[in-house]
Amino acid sequence: MPLLSVRKIDQHTYLGLWDLQEPAEDLTNQLNQVAPENLPRPAFTSTSRQQQWLAARLLVYTLLPNLTTAPVLLCTDPLGKPFLQHTSFHVSISHTTSTVAVILSDHYEVGIDIESIHSKVLRVKEKFLSPAELNETQDSLVKTMIYWCTKETLYKLYSKKKLLFKEHLGVMPFTLENKGTLEASINTPEFKKNYLIYYETIKDCVLTYSLDKPTKEQN
Repeated sequence: MPLLSVRKIDQHTYLGLWDLQEPAEDLTNQLNQVAPENLPRPAFTSTSRQQQWLAARLLVYTLLPNLTTAPVLLCTDPLGKPFLQHTSFHVSISHTTSTVAVILSDHYEVGIDIESIHSKVLRVKEKFLSPAELNETQDSLVKTMIYWCTKETLYKLYSKKKLLFKEHLGVMPFTLENKGTLEASINTPEFKKNYLIYYETIKDCVLTYSLDKPTKEQN
């Protein structure tokens, strides 16, 4: 079972990473052992997409016993945001072709993103970075990836339509490390909020996540 890691972020929040290696049949068998029988299961034309969906659900149900022993149904809302039915829990899911990431909390809104580091992001950076952010990232591939993943994480936290990455999502300058934190914000006419984002490079990927904690609770 290629579970890469389960991390206890705090007493309310767990993060899991799954190395996606098994065929869909094996993932289905494992999921059947831990998930409710009535878990919604869409049909997929893509085998890789099916594997990602199965592994993500399997990872959610691997993390859940850390917070509850009650049966919980994982669903998605009309915008595609996952939620745990009839609970106050919060969940966010992301995946690359080879890695699945999930963050789960019984207390905080959460967002997560994982992306393979790829040069294509440098060719499209003007579409999601402001002029100040372009000046800050220059031609740094990893830093540009962190900006992209941060904005994806913010998008998942906001979980509403009509959010423009370049205009509404901001990332403050930071010193690049293999693992660290940075400050970012959502700024729309209707909503303004600052967030602390955790980032790291792992398995040729960039991982970012955030917990919507009050400022005084942030580490």
